Amino acid sequence: MNRRTVLSAGATLSTTGVLASVGSVLADEHGEGDEDSVEDGDGSHRERPTEIAWRYDGAHDLGSTVIADDRIYTLAQGGVTALDAEDGSSEWKTGDIGAERTLSIDGDALYVGGDPIQAIDAETGEVRWESEIDSPELAVGHGMVYTASEHAVYALDAEDGSIRWERERVEVETDDGTETAEELQFGDVSDDAVYVFDSSYAPGRAGMFAGLDPETGETVVTVDHDESVTQLIAGSGYVALFPGYDATSLYDMDTREVVASTSRTLDHTIVDETYFALGRDGTLSAFDLSESAEHVWTLDQYHSLPALEDETVLTVYGPDSADMPNDEDDEDRVIAYDLETGEERWRYAFDEREWVGTEESIVADENTVYVSREGELLALRTEDESDDGKEDPDEDDPADDDPEEEPGDEEPTSIDLSVTGPDSIAHEESADFTVTLCNDGAESVELDVTLEVEDRTRSGTVEIAGEDCISSTFTVAGSDLPTGDVEWAIVAGEQRVDGMLTVEGC
Repeated sequence: MNRRTVLSAGATLSTTGVLASVGSVLADEHGEGDEDSVEDGDGSHRERPTEIAWRYDGAHDLGSTVIADDRIYTLAQGGVTALDAEDGSSEWKTGDIGAERTLSIDGDALYVGGDPIQAIDAETGEVRWESEIDSPELAVGHGMVYTASEHAVYALDAEDGSIRWERERVEVETDDGTETAEELQFGDVSDDAVYVFDSSYAPGRAGMFAGLDPETGETVVTVDHDESVTQLIAGSGYVALFPGYDATSLYDMDTREVVASTSRTLDHTIVDETYFALGRDGTLSAFDLSESAEHVWTLDQYHSLPALEDETVLTVYGPDSADMPNDEDDEDRVIAYDLETGEERWRYAFDEREWVGTEESIVADENTVYVSREGELLALRTEDESDDGKEDPDEDDPADDDPEEEPGDEEPTSIDLSVTGPDSIAHEESADFTVTLCNDGAESVELDVTLEVEDRTRSGTVEIAGEDCISSTFTVAGSDLPTGDVEWAIVAGEQRVDGMLTVEGC
């Protein structure tokens, strides 16, 4: 999970629209997360989730996911998918546009690494511009998109993708004079500089990195590092380097001196004013960048790189069963730790084992924790129990004063179900089935809805307001269905629509 900065002054059966929550928004049926809480003494930390609010079974990459304006954006199968953060329904998909590895958001635009680098409208998914540069790595800041390609570093205008400046070499001051770095790679962008490094390395020659002016590309600082450099991240006045092996060096850029280092390190990140280093065995260490990079705590093995919400560190925990003598310890968990002390605040455990901690990712916003399990994106939340499901009586409702109205006099409710879709598709195509449910009555209705395709079944509950309709599209990939005639059905309450889809051979 290479951190990329934004500075601002799957499954083949997927669903979109309202009914995404039919296949995905199911209560936790297996009791996962029950009785796994550790008391949060003063109540000042992030609350522990109590339920799986929804599931999304479409393709996604949690390691390349960003959250903004009540939407989740994720890279998937060469494209970008936008989901509604409230219910997991799909807002839009770009299809395969050559997207790769890096996704950043700034304002109303998404910036996507790949071939080529592109800017996408966050509201619609439409491509705003395509750059002449291709690279899987980028970072956004100062009104520009920074990247590198073929040993040159570029600053692209964030509005139109035009090249504002480029650098093919940097002169670096060394103990022996000056050396020229000509195989440049992009590292990261901070408030003060765009950091690049020399990716070449030979015996007897040290690595080097430099900070460039974000607006002009002119050199503002250079550092002669005594080891090779293969990756660089920056933030809060610090730069952290990976050499050609599993160790890191953390530089204070005010002094240009190494103030901390780690060994046997797999990955690292800077979040706000904390530097996190993940060991190869899943140990997680935290360094306080507001206190001269002081090492504050280290957690035992099997963790992932964390997400940070306020003062709560959230991490995925997936142990090696061979090291767990007690069955109760052999479980996948989301664990929350106190940022200042590293003390565990709570845990949310899953019934089945799937994770290897260091290989997983976790994303969070102010009220939801997102993890990936069995090909599904799960949203974990704390159930809202403020009203205990009870409604206050409406004192102004004239029906309360109508002596003629008796129970059972309400207008009867009827539900109309309709489905439209293709009769046949080629094996490499997908079939879209549009499902519409209309409530002809005056009262809101909760309805069980089931999708059946071959041996795949998804069930859930939707609520349809009185005199209202909801529609959604189910997408079925032909490549995952047998050729020939395939039966499908949509069941809503007591209604059922059956059909036949012919998948033509490849």
